Amino acid sequence: YENLTSNELVSALDQTKYASEFSPIMVREYFKKIEGPIQSAYIPMIKTQKNGEQEITLIEGTAIIDDSKMVGKLNEDETVGLNYLLDQVKGGSITVTREKRERISLEIKNAKTKTIPHLNERQLKVDIETTIEGTLADNMTPYDVNEAFFKSIEKKVSERVEKDMRETLNKLQALKADITNIGIRTYQESPTKWHDVKSEWDNIFANADISIHVDTNIIHEGLINKSIEKHQKRPDNNPYRYFYRLIN
Repeated sequence: YENLTSNELVSALDQTKYASEFSPIMVREYFKKIEGPIQSAYIPMIKTQKNGEQEITLIEGTAIIDDSKMVGKLNEDETVGLNYLLDQVKGGSITVTREKRERISLEIKNAKTKTIPHLNERQLKVDIETTIEGTLADNMTPYDVNEAFFKSIEKKVSERVEKDMRETLNKLQALKADITNIGIRTYQESPTKWHDVKSEWDNIFANADISIHVDTNIIHEGLINKSIEKHQKRPDNNPYRYFYRLIN
């Protein structure tokens, strides 16, 4: 997003809700979070930089807000992890690699995350279950598209998403800043228990035992029914081959 005026920024941020690399948030939602039981929130980061003689504006990363102060930031991959943790991935794509850095992309059609907290006095365990459905978008490998291929890509995508979610949680727990759905779900499911530990929540969240399970399902091969070989043998399109035959 380059050369963005204020109106263009609003439009750009609205469109980023369909890309998992960004975490747009409405003003009312932001204040709802910082005035709620957790009092932590997030906002997209906007910066300017020089591009030759031109000043350009970029949307890059996510600021972590705790107790009305910015306490850290998430990079692009960590922002993807945050969006999965918040159950707000609405689209986008995931690219994974196989042997020899061969790339395969999955277009996300549906994603759902369930956050299930278990609070026992001051010990918190959390089960996070994410399901992803998508279609094959690009296959830059020499492998044919079949059931075994699907299974291997589903596994790769699940591992990639789980890694992003785990790295996001590691950073948030280190900062003692719960901008996920964990605290909200605990508050909603166990309001009495929450009241007893509210003042200690930052430490409880920081020391929580959190498990993540991601299940990916390729529901369609898209428009691809064969792999795309980078080094396929080119057909012989020499327009003079018939002329050579005649003179010989």
